[in-house]
Amino acid sequence: MCKLSSPAAFLPFALAALLVPAPPAAASTPNTGPKPWDSNFANEGAPPSAVTDHLKCVITEVRDNRVVQIWDEASQSRHLIRIAENVPIKARQKARFAGRKQIAFADLEVGHRIKVTYLTGDGSIVRVKVIDRTTAPPDPSGT
Repeated sequence: MCKLSSPAAFLPFALAALLVPAPPAAASTPNTGPKPWDSNFANEGAPPSAVTDHLKCVITEVRDNRVVQIWDEASQSRHLIRIAENVPIKARQKARFAGRKQIAFADLEVGHRIKVTYLTGDGSIVRVKVIDRTTAPPDPSGT
């Protein structure tokens, strides 16, 4: 058994332990996988262990067959996405939808700012959340 004669004898060892460099943090890389508009309108639902990502966008047009045109704020581009029947659509503030948190596709309107969560593997949409309403949605004609 080793016994230190004084607490001061321990100090060099404690300082040496603090000076050991930590391994570098893993670098974050941007997701370059498929986006919801790349999936040819496929929506299968997310398995519990699926990796997801999201995008924030504004609805510029609501079409038939659960298709909406969106303005992707990050890429500054328009896309068509299809929201399948099994994809939950929720509201951040239920007061805007007559006290309902779970809303229907029919409740979506031009100007709604939404957060679309999708699978990074195939771009399938798994969740949509209405965040708020913009005061001036982007012009779908691009002018």
